[in-house]
Amino acid sequence: MFLPIEYPNLGRLFGITKIHKNKDNPPFRHIISNKKTKTEKISEYLDSVLNPVVQTTTFYLKDSWCFLHELFLKKDVLANCILVTLDVEALYTNIPHTEGMQSLQLFLNKYTNFSQAKVNTVCTLMNIVLENNFFYFNSKIYKQTKGVTMSSKVAPAFANLVLSPWENEKLT
Repeated sequence: MFLPIEYPNLGRLFGITKIHKNKDNPPFRHIISNKKTKTEKISEYLDSVLNPVVQTTTFYLKDSWCFLHELFLKKDVLANCILVTLDVEALYTNIPHTEGMQSLQLFLNKYTNFSQAKVNTVCTLMNIVLENNFFYFNSKIYKQTKGVTMSSKVAPAFANLVLSPWENEKLT
């Protein structure tokens, strides 16, 4: 079967220093490893379902190379423009579960041809991923109560779908 993990682990908290932010006193990006946790395979499945949906959103860009390609194609139009970017700080870990789930359900109902049963299944599985992020740190077990773990396979798709309605409202 695809979803079961025979010997699941708790996530492990680790971090990466963000030296590009401050070389003298770099902040620390906390990451919870999702490897071999009870939700790892569910997250992989959800990513396989949601990632194609994300690719249909208005402002989807696959990666930096696609962005550069788009800029190159529009260089004449952009000649007199100023490029502006924005960043949501710690997006994955700051999405409130209730609001994130509401956004996901509304998005799937409005912008996909998924049956109601499929929408309900996807939302139920996403809720399982969000509500079961347990991790081990410093000899203690913790539960992440907000956001999705950064190492979760579905995290980028979930975050993109949660932000997509805001992008459509503010940027079009």
